[in-house]
Amino acid sequence: MAVHREWFDKDYYAVIGVSSKATEKEITKTYRKLARSTHPDSSTGNEEKFKEISAAYDVIGDEGRRKEYDEARRIGPAGSGFGGGGFPSGTGERFDDLGDLGDLGSMFGTMFGRRRGGAPGPIKGVDQDARLHLGFLEAVEGVTTSVHLTSEVLGPNGPERKSRQVNVRIPAGVDDGQRIRLRGKGGAGRNGGPAGDLYVIVEVAKHEMFGRKGRHLKLTI
Repeated sequence: MAVHREWFDKDYYAVIGVSSKATEKEITKTYRKLARSTHPDSSTGNEEKFKEISAAYDVIGDEGRRKEYDEARRIGPAGSGFGGGGFPSGTGERFDDLGDLGDLGSMFGTMFGRRRGGAPGPIKGVDQDARLHLGFLEAVEGVTTSVHLTSEVLGPNGPERKSRQVNVRIPAGVDDGQRIRLRGKGGAGRNGGPAGDLYVIVEVAKHEMFGRKGRHLKLTI
């Protein structure tokens, strides 16, 4: 189970305004109503609120991730491998690219979505996550493949989910749980803003005979 630290800080059910016992249909219905009213392109748009409810729906709107979220919150941070300091311990995930400190300036510049004087300013697209399952040999040798993404766009009847494929080059020797950052492959920006980043979390299948320790193969006889 891949647990994210923010799961313990955010009650996604409260963000969307449903009970933790709500059905999938009830969650989707409530989310769509909120997304329609808060979408940045609507007359009552609220950029930050839209991002917040979209992030919540990405978790509890998916049956598999919802189960992981509920279980993680049930057992608490310590039981999920997170220490009191607020950083993952033993989760297997690594941040291979922490970005530039200059990104902080972009964050503050786009947080409010407007320049001085009230004119709409460039808004960076949202960052997205994707999981990629690889065979043992694919991880050892490297592979070029693709991941499937869905994004929220405002259609004539309200928010719509659009799908797209993103090509990914995975280097040889990638580890299970490794997190790879692809700049500019996330959600599209607005008002001329840059696209967000895509974070690909690699999950490597076990081999029937060999194990791995770093770049070494192991065999138990």
